Amino acid sequence: METIKSLIGKKVRIKREFIKFKKNKYYTCTDSSLNTFVEKPNEAIFSVLTDVYGVDLFPHRYDGFEIGSVEPTHQVIIEVIQGCNDIRYPFLWDAKYFEEVREETIVTKIYHPVKVD
Repeated sequence: METIKSLIGKKVRIKREFIKFKKNKYYTCTDSSLNTFVEKPNEAIFSVLTDVYGVDLFPHRYDGFEIGSVEPTHQVIIEVIQGCNDIRYPFLWDAKYFEEVREETIVTKIYHPVKVD
């Protein structure tokens, strides 16, 4: 059985495998629906408000679907932090598009020579 890791409260970005570089020097997403939402997919950062396991009904809003014909997936509701158009309301996306952003702190010690008489 597969285990799903919750992303609630995490900062995420679009996985590199879903971003491609075009000749005219801008990045685009392999999923066209992300392109309309994300201005700079290589720089966009999101906050995960909540995550769910289920079926997104938006693509089936007009025709419906037969129960069992669509597999449930891990999905996240995200909010823009940076790198997107001026859209500031939450979105539901398949979690497969995102990876957690981890901040690292690097500490450097500077040693000063000690003068010895």
